[in-house]
Amino acid sequence: MIRTITFLLLMGIFMTLCAKTDEYRTTDYNSRLMNNPNATSDSDMLCRIPKGTKLKIIESKDVVQGMMKNRWYKVKYNGKTGWVSGWNMSEPEELHVMTVEERKVEVEKLLDWDKVYFDIKEDIRKRWAGETVKFVQVKSAYQVNTYWIVYATYRTAGRYIEEKYWIKEDGTIHKYEYRENY
Repeated sequence: MIRTITFLLLMGIFMTLCAKTDEYRTTDYNSRLMNNPNATSDSDMLCRIPKGTKLKIIESKDVVQGMMKNRWYKVKYNGKTGWVSGWNMSEPEELHVMTVEERKVEVEKLLDWDKVYFDIKEDIRKRWAGETVKFVQVKSAYQVNTYWIVYATYRTAGRYIEEKYWIKEDGTIHKYEYRENY
């Protein structure tokens, strides 16, 4: 009998400890509910959440924004599910400004740089079909807002060429600038 009571008591304590408690945050500003935490324009906004609104957290994740790391929360508000920045909460997240090395590590996680470089080289080879292309270098240079600038320097058809590409966080590549014989 004592064993049964002890067993039930221990099971009750165990179940209480294992039970997931709901987490809530309260908006400290009129906040934007975004369709994803990497959204960059107002067209990605689902709606505005009034200051003082208590929100149940569905999920959270750290998002790199420039040189800062920000926690974003997935929430449901007025039937819409989206993401709200932790910096807009009355229980604000600690601001974390990354070092250059930390930022470099985060960039490596975000993009498959080998694929980016391969795609850039393939794009150049297609444009110069029939010509020998000797790559001097293809390298990441720096970040501008949510894009990275990548330089491709190469020789072909007796010319020395440098091209700049914009790389978005989702890996899409956009040609930006072309210079010849500089």
